[in-house]
Amino acid sequence: MSISKRKRSRIPQRGHELPGLKQPRLGAAVASDMAVGGPNAVEAVLARVLGSGSRGEGGGQGGFALCRVLLEEGAGKRARVLAERARLASVPVSGTGRGECDRIAGVRSQGIAAEITYGYADFEWVLKAETGLLLFLDGISDPHNLGAVIRSAEAAGVLAVVIQGRRAAQVNATVMRVSAGAAAFLPVCRVSNISRAVTMARNAGFWVVGLDHESPRILPRGGGVARKSVAEHAGGNVVAAGPAPVTGSPVTGSPVSGISEGSSRRLGLAVGSEGMGLGRLVAAACDELARLPMRGRVESLNASVAASLAIYRMLDSEIFGTQS
Repeated sequence: MSISKRKRSRIPQRGHELPGLKQPRLGAAVASDMAVGGPNAVEAVLARVLGSGSRGEGGGQGGFALCRVLLEEGAGKRARVLAERARLASVPVSGTGRGECDRIAGVRSQGIAAEITYGYADFEWVLKAETGLLLFLDGISDPHNLGAVIRSAEAAGVLAVVIQGRRAAQVNATVMRVSAGAAAFLPVCRVSNISRAVTMARNAGFWVVGLDHESPRILPRGGGVARKSVAEHAGGNVVAAGPAPVTGSPVTGSPVSGISEGSSRRLGLAVGSEGMGLGRLVAAACDELARLPMRGRVESLNASVAASLAIYRMLDSEIFGTQS
């Protein structure tokens, strides 16, 4: 399935607290038990948990606990090394027969799996971050796409990913494996209504752009900064900004009016579902809609590819530097 060309900082270090925040109580985040499989996923789980100094952690970024590591008979060297690392950290390690890790995790595990408690992040806690890019996913239903998006988002230093709690893919073993363990580090928020979450983000001072292939505006290189203060967003009273010209763009079209190149800011990016793009209410909730430049004959991109391109385009100056 494909998605149309539509889709509506200081970047926090991976696995660390958000800038300027102390982690609050665990109770604000929703947790679920799951088994994850594969060396990348298990290594990421170990890195997050051992980095916290305990077998579990809480906070607004989501509760996370490692309950047990499972190692198959005849597992490869990397799996055995990971299991030994877990043992040294006093994490229970259980031996299993061949194929058991695959069965328990529901994915090809290469001989190792881990039983964890995964906690979704508290969306209101994330909104308190001083700066960064929030990624809103509107109805992404394929866990492979969700995992791929999370992998790219974590690599680029995205603040958090926001997904819908129903009729959308949730974080599970497949997502953890496809994300190469990135889902263990990047906060993922689960909300009941994406359009309402976008509105909350705008009211908190984020400038949210939705990807929409029909928009006359092009998502500018360098991502740009919302040219309005948090005070101008306060109470939902968004103040329109004049056009911000984007220099050096090889593709014609009007740039997003609320953002311009350079400097740190609080931004949001909304990406629509497979085949359907952004829902009407989500699109209406965004500050502006913009499209990715498309120069070939193909008129659609896979959701995870479109999201990845848009993330790197919006965070161009942070990732590559202003002089690149």
